[in-house]
Amino acid sequence: MKKPTNLLLLLALSFSFQACVSMQKYKELELVKDHYKAEAENYRNVADENQRLQEELNTCNKQLKQCYEEAESLSAEVEKLSRQKSELQQQYDNLLEQNKALLASASYETQSLQELLAAKQEELDRKERELADLRYELENRQTNLNQLQLSLEEREKKVKELEALLQAKDEQMRQMRTQIDEALRGFSSADFTITERDGKIYLSLSQGLLFKKGSDQLDFKGLNAIKQIAEALNTNPDINITVEGHTDSDGTPERNWDLSVLRATTVVKALTQNGVDPKRISACGRAFYSPVAPNDTEANKARNRRTEIILSPKLDQLYDIINQ
Repeated sequence: MKKPTNLLLLLALSFSFQACVSMQKYKELELVKDHYKAEAENYRNVADENQRLQEELNTCNKQLKQCYEEAESLSAEVEKLSRQKSELQQQYDNLLEQNKALLASASYETQSLQELLAAKQEELDRKERELADLRYELENRQTNLNQLQLSLEEREKKVKELEALLQAKDEQMRQMRTQIDEALRGFSSADFTITERDGKIYLSLSQGLLFKKGSDQLDFKGLNAIKQIAEALNTNPDINITVEGHTDSDGTPERNWDLSVLRATTVVKALTQNGVDPKRISACGRAFYSPVAPNDTEANKARNRRTEIILSPKLDQLYDIINQ
């Protein structure tokens, strides 16, 4: 009877220790969850910023077109005034010739011609002032047009850089999914699923592939799957990795929290043992609080008993371009 008593004592101490550790891990995992939730929000902000810049680009194009039209209109007005000036100059010259011929005529006619010449000279001066004002306005418009053109070119360059980086990230994630599909080709569709949401890849591994029921130790089949996944991840060092453990609703919340965390950390350890950089990985347990199906049938519970490896691109370069 002494041995069973000792065994019960050991189990009690183990559960007490796990409860303490679970609360600490829970707090740490809450921080991790907030961090990656912020990352997802940042990724959406990048997409919104790209859309905003595209709209600003379209507005600048419209303004540029309007400036070109105004410049053409001002050029036509300048040309018209130049012709009028030439015509007035010709009239003025003609009147000067007439004045020379009529100097000997009556003083009344001479005075009238002088008054007409003065009026024509005044009109000519006014046209010259208008022409100068129009030329000054045209120069200002041209300066503004050049500045707008430079600003437009800078915005176009920034948008193209953002689009190129986003396309590169999308292509990187497509290649990553292809490599994972290839790495897990030997496993059945019941063992894993791959989906994409919000620019991230969600690799869901069933409990049957990795663990025995209620266990947090990888079996041989699970170790082989993690090894092949690690080989694919090692070829893409610029992708962040989050490992989430999930359970069904059977058992107590405390036990499910512990089991989900332990399974997530077990997978993380297996990945790092196969060469994946620990700085890229984080682990968290979700217990039964993030199900993919209602826990109302055994089939649905089996779907909820899973480990998810979430792959997301690094966005440092995108943030650098936006903040320039």
